[in-house]
Amino acid sequence: MLEWMSPAWAQLRTAFGTAEQVPILLDHLSVQFEPEVFRELAELLMHQYTIYGATLAAVPHLLQLANTLDAHPTAQIDIYIQCGIIEAMFAGSGAWMTEVIGDVTPMQWQRIIADYRLGLEQAATLHDKVLAYAQQHIESEYELDYILAAYCAYHGHDRLARLLIHYPGGDEYVGVCPQCDGEWFIDDLDEDVMRLHGTDPVLYPGNAGITITPIALGLTDTYGFHDLQQAADRIEADSLLARLPYLNGSVLCPHCHNSVSVIGGLFKEVG
Repeated sequence: MLEWMSPAWAQLRTAFGTAEQVPILLDHLSVQFEPEVFRELAELLMHQYTIYGATLAAVPHLLQLANTLDAHPTAQIDIYIQCGIIEAMFAGSGAWMTEVIGDVTPMQWQRIIADYRLGLEQAATLHDKVLAYAQQHIESEYELDYILAAYCAYHGHDRLARLLIHYPGGDEYVGVCPQCDGEWFIDDLDEDVMRLHGTDPVLYPGNAGITITPIALGLTDTYGFHDLQQAADRIEADSLLARLPYLNGSVLCPHCHNSVSVIGGLFKEVG
């Protein structure tokens, strides 16, 4: 991990400039976890889901800290979610990440990436603790979805994680037809039905939409649904569990009238 006294922090970027403040805040949290200090650090490390060079350097320290916070499960969960969202965004970052690293050398950056990958392995000891606490104490559908998003990200399902991050609690989904690129709007589950619209139903309320055909999760899973379903079962995220067959389902696109995959259209939108 990048040492707290390393001059490289001054060369790494955060959302608001260089990262000299990041090791100071990490040091403070290692002595005493204070939510307001963590929020200050989180704002430096990620802004509107954009991550930075200092973000990846901080993650190993944060996950190491999380593993010392068994007596403070809400703080542990906050770090678990934050680092999971970071991984979901980093996995889908592509070439643009080079614009927000900072002024470290290529060799330094490769070392930071290697440390980041090793640091992520520390999440393995947190999964059971986080899910057990969530099952017993968390009722918010939004917070449960963020926990599941982090879980998916740690397990390599970054597109599914980003879907949960962008649409927590079953907010209206927006997608793009995989075949014709026509825009989609998908309602939340209503009376055991999810419907897809070719125009925004808020602006055009008379559009009844097209009913999505749900497909039960099968033995073959290329998207990560099985891992998500198992974790959602453990924390009793019933609303999400009810939506999964529809997210895995098929629909007649209102634009090109082809039968297409719902999740394929959603993934095309979230990247």
